[in-house]
Amino acid sequence: MLVEQTILNDERLPGTILWLPMVYGPNDPQRRLFDYIQRMKDGRPYILMDERMARWKASMGYVENVAAAIAMSINHAETASHVLNVGEKTAMSMLDRVTEIGKVMKWDGKVISVHKGIMDTELLLETKQDLVVDTSKIREHFGYIEPISDEEGLRRTVQWELANAPKESPFDYRQEDDMIQMLNKSFDEPK
Repeated sequence: MLVEQTILNDERLPGTILWLPMVYGPNDPQRRLFDYIQRMKDGRPYILMDERMARWKASMGYVENVAAAIAMSINHAETASHVLNVGEKTAMSMLDRVTEIGKVMKWDGKVISVHKGIMDTELLLETKQDLVVDTSKIREHFGYIEPISDEEGLRRTVQWELANAPKESPFDYRQEDDMIQMLNKSFDEPK
């Protein structure tokens, strides 16, 4: 990119390029994990997930960990003239991520991956390609370590989402319940 080349080639103003992941946690304006947390809070026995979304992997980062990476790059002159990817060490599939949220919330329900076209929703993200970055450079060359563990980051996110959830659930679960009944019926039918 032209901007990157300009910054990295200007000897008078050494710069660092940080590629940030999808950031989640308290005050996330997109509330990336809210839908799952709310469904678990509402005691849903199942969470339906389009199979494309379920298997999709994306690098994410808890807000305080991303802030720590930014602060590290500002405070350490040796990061100058480098392009660094920031994000969790190992990207999870969305199915695994939601499963981890369930553990934090002690939710005993099940995430069900359903075939493309069964769910009547449009995916807001392109899932044909994973969105995973290699963060080994910032870790191995500059010693970056997340100050907050993945589990603790999820715990704090859940805590914040629950404290800031709407008083009443914003979801109408009738369509989901109908879909679950339809799926159960299709499993029960003789082949």
